Amino acid sequence: MSWILEANGADANDEARSLGTTVYVAACLMLGAVELALGKPLPELHPWGDGVAARFVSGATLVLFAAAAFAKPLKEYGPLGLALHWAAAFAATSYAALETPWNWAVWVPATKTAIFMLMPLSIMKGDTSPSRFPIPHLLLRIVVGLTFAFYGLFHLFQGPMIAALIPAWIPQAELLPWLTGALLLIAGTGVAAGVAVRECSLAVAALFASWIPLLHVERIARQPLSSFEWTFALSALALAGVSLSLFEWCRSRRTDRLTCFEFELESSPAKQA
Repeated sequence: MSWILEANGADANDEARSLGTTVYVAACLMLGAVELALGKPLPELHPWGDGVAARFVSGATLVLFAAAAFAKPLKEYGPLGLALHWAAAFAATSYAALETPWNWAVWVPATKTAIFMLMPLSIMKGDTSPSRFPIPHLLLRIVVGLTFAFYGLFHLFQGPMIAALIPAWIPQAELLPWLTGALLLIAGTGVAAGVAVRECSLAVAALFASWIPLLHVERIARQPLSSFEWTFALSALALAGVSLSLFEWCRSRRTDRLTCFEFELESSPAKQA
């Protein structure tokens, strides 16, 4: 996994720095495995029909490229393959959203696939790694921040819908969307603006990660063959990995400054020259 550590701009001996990238790639691999095992396209993320060929090619390529991202001999091709896969998914989900009358939920798949597409570009080795060419990382940070702010507004304006997803054993469920919505809106705005990126991205990573045991495990246990539930859970895991990666990239600068914006500028070829 040394290439993952290097792509994160970290020392190869610092295992903690690889966690965000590893979580993201593992979530992609599991999404592909779910599509192959259940024989259904990933709900919302893969809106290109449920034909056998489409399901197999879609799931198999996702598993193949994610596995390649873990294999050092194929380190240059795995992230590129993931980026191309999610680029196709982003085009399909965006087209589906544009064809549907406006509502908050219809744009959630497109925002997820956009992040999943940009993340591999930011972890590729060579000229596209954050430490050498900042544009993919900068674009990812802005898109991630705007997306999380959008999710925050979604939680605030669609509180009853979000509260209905919360398990009955959690008290005051109707109030939680106000808390999660405010956190996502504030943290997303901070990430997009380059202010307190480490703190904001870590908070969002913790939020998404907490949903796995608190929300998704119970829902999957009730419907273990539900493609929607598995996709719902693994998407949250992938987003947690992306958020954690942003935190790790900022932390690797070894600075006490709260903004990560200088990181991109200082890393650009022009600045280094």
